[in-house]
Amino acid sequence: MSWDKTKDQLREQTVRQTNKRKNTAKWCRGKVGVEHVTEIVINHNYTNTRGCNWYPIYYSFKRRAEGPRDYRYWCKHSLRCTNCGKYTEIFLGVEQCPDASPRPE
Repeated sequence: MSWDKTKDQLREQTVRQTNKRKNTAKWCRGKVGVEHVTEIVINHNYTNTRGCNWYPIYYSFKRRAEGPRDYRYWCKHSLRCTNCGKYTEIFLGVEQCPDASPRPE
């Protein structure tokens, strides 16, 4: 507070710009308006030797002889931006995977 009331009113009306983190999840390199240009690549963090396939889920170790109860799809492909190198989607679904196989029954 100062002795001059007009300075106090001007100080309240001005809005300071605060430091913000760049939104790299939505925009490429954090620049607003620049969208990610994605391509399907093999993720270097989650490569496995088995490849993209359906894998059985067993609910109990004792019931393993009965067979699997359900299947889960494991994919090693990801969506990566060609400009900044950020992975936008890490695990792709069955619809997006280029090596997708039909679900076993």
